[in-house]
Amino acid sequence: MAYIPILNVLSITLEKQNRFMRLKIFIPLSLILSILIFFIFLKLTNNLYFLSNVTNTSIDQSKNEAKTELDNQDIVQPLTLETIFNNKPPVQSDNIISLITTGDVMLGRSVNIKIKQFNNSDWPFLNISQLLKSADITFINLESPFSNPCSGTNSGMIFCSENNNVRGLVNSGVDLANIANNHILNYQNQGMINTINLLNQNHILPVGTSDPIYFNAKEIKFAFISFEDVEPNNSFLTKTEEKQIAEKIDEGHKKADIVVVAFHWGVEYTSQPTNRQIKLAHYAIDQGADIIIGNHPHWIQPIEIYKEKPIIYSHGNLIFDQMWSEKTRQGIISKFTFNNNQLMDLELIPIIIENYGQPRILDGEDKQKILDDIKNQSNILKSTSTNF
Repeated sequence: MAYIPILNVLSITLEKQNRFMRLKIFIPLSLILSILIFFIFLKLTNNLYFLSNVTNTSIDQSKNEAKTELDNQDIVQPLTLETIFNNKPPVQSDNIISLITTGDVMLGRSVNIKIKQFNNSDWPFLNISQLLKSADITFINLESPFSNPCSGTNSGMIFCSENNNVRGLVNSGVDLANIANNHILNYQNQGMINTINLLNQNHILPVGTSDPIYFNAKEIKFAFISFEDVEPNNSFLTKTEEKQIAEKIDEGHKKADIVVVAFHWGVEYTSQPTNRQIKLAHYAIDQGADIIIGNHPHWIQPIEIYKEKPIIYSHGNLIFDQMWSEKTRQGIISKFTFNNNQLMDLELIPIIIENYGQPRILDGEDKQKILDDIKNQSNILKSTSTNF
């Protein structure tokens, strides 16, 4: 029948129209959905970028703050008498270098006898060994030559110490020993040569016979120079003459970052330095010395700051058998603290000698009494040394 094909055609036509309508509806919806997804993606991307910027900015700010803090730490304020004697917390830094210097170490006479009595070369150092070993560099003034044989005596002014007693220095972490003093030749040239050889064999550097002695600590090089001014005619020791001082300091500075100058000088049993001590100290700093340390008076003498450089005129005794007075039993251990090559702090550690040769670190009122006395003597010197 003719109407059947016509119905089929109509059916097909309607179906195509429906498909076309569905397609027309589908395309706009897909496009809208794609655009929506695209904008969501952009939004997320922008948020992530913003967060990244915020995070990076925060990190950069933290780095800058840390750098500023480090830079501030590197700005070292110059030492003053006030900062030395004020109580302050220990300096904290990864670049800290500590140098300890001491008073007279005399291992002869009664000290030598005590060591033999206790059969212990560490006996004089038992109360201070840990402190001496704690420093990166420990520099003592050795007032007695080593000699075998060494006559045992409790009296007299001829000092010697048996060779085995060098173990006390080694076990206490001593790195350098000043031998430029008036007792190194008590056992003649042979005693001095024996002392130098014994120190070198035990990896302790003798200072004071000629050229600067160099010591490295955490990539900072120190030069140590010693001058003997009590017996200036000793041809074996570095002479205390201005030309010699200038030449040795200049030589030290050419190779080292820090120059430490030690003088054996002054008058025994006096509280104030002589005019000569002051002039020598100032001259050495004028030539480029960074630290001046002194010994020989057997009493503690003042601290002075000259052109922002510290001068310790006398540490007093550290190990000695002079039990006959309070002042000859007293001394200080000086601890210098550096940040790289910049001096940040100087701590004075008072000691008292007991039992003819064994120092003990003081605390409490006894410690403060000595520090107050040093401060008073330092202020007296400060008020009278303006002409130098």
